Order: sequence, then C-alpha cells, then structure tokens
Amino acid sequence: MVRITKLAFVLILLLSRQVQANDFDQLCKLFEGFTHDKQFLKADSAARVAIVDKALAIDFPNGSPVIDTWNGVQNAMPEFRYELIQDAAFSLNHRTFECAALKMLIVNTGYN
Repeated sequence: MVRITKLAFVLILLLSRQVQANDFDQLCKLFEGFTHDKQFLKADSAARVAIVDKALAIDFPNGSPVIDTWNGVQNAMPEFRYELIQDAAFSLNHRTFECAALKMLIVNTGYN
C-alpha cells in the first residue's frame, strides 16, 4: 500500500510544472535556517507546518513542484516524509537530493 501511494505521489509530481534544478536546494536552505530558529524548534508539529507554509509562499510561486511536494508530504506518515521529498526531487531533477536539516526536522513537521 505504501509503495502504491508513493508511486502515485511521484507520478503526480512528474505531471506538474517544471522545477528549477536548485528549488529543492532552496528548500534545504530553508530548513537549515529552521535548525537555528527558536520559535520553529519550540513549535508543535502542526504549528511548524504553518511556519513552513508561510516561508514557502514567499520563496516559491503558488503551484510550484516544491510547494506541491510539501503539501503532499506534510500529511504523510512521519517516517516516509523525507524519502518522499527525495523521490520527488529525483523525479523532477534526475539527481540525488540530500539535506540533513530537512531529514532531521521533517519527522516532527506535519499532521500525522
């Protein structure tokens, strides 16, 4: 079931708009900043989503693949969020994506 959901998620992203090669790197930089943000670190998981949403709205146009990816993963089970972002980045950019800050924070940023 997880594989089917994951496949559907990646296929939706493939059909979305073109992504700039550095968009996911920009997402990583955003989360690197959050590692030093006391308000973010003290916030509960749902409040963190609101903080990320606000930051993404400033950095990316509505409907960008990064925002679409974020909107999908924030509702995923915590242990799958980072892998889903990696899969989306690879599907769109055809390169491996790694971000230690995102990997660390994403499990406690979402609705599940």
